Amino acid sequence: MRIVALLSLVLLLFTDSMSSLLKLLVQRPRPCHVLPHVDLLVGCSHSFSFPSNHASNVFALGAYFSFWYRRLLAPALIIFLAVGLSRIYLGVHYPSDVAGGAIVGLICAAILIGLERAIQTWVDQRRQEKISDHA
Repeated sequence: MRIVALLSLVLLLFTDSMSSLLKLLVQRPRPCHVLPHVDLLVGCSHSFSFPSNHASNVFALGAYFSFWYRRLLAPALIIFLAVGLSRIYLGVHYPSDVAGGAIVGLICAAILIGLERAIQTWVDQRRQEKISDHA
């Protein structure tokens, strides 16, 4: 559990960094800056819109935790939808920003899970070699 908690922090930093980098590359203005009739319930950030960092972070963490703890999949799906829809409802993101954030988050989670599996395979092979050497 400690490893999953520690790596979830690493995943959050990685995902947030990737989303922020994409924001700088795409430089899409937020709907609250472009559309004249957006009624904001919160302040409008001056950062760019695509992808949604909130969506990328919640999708990454939800996918990662759901991979390790399957029973969390249903609650994670509810949280995914709530966060994604809230970004659109609040007028701070377009639907494609949320979809892009979801994709970024899922890719980042898949990278971390793949790295974990590769490292675990390598460790298991080394253990097996040591056992074979001592036999």
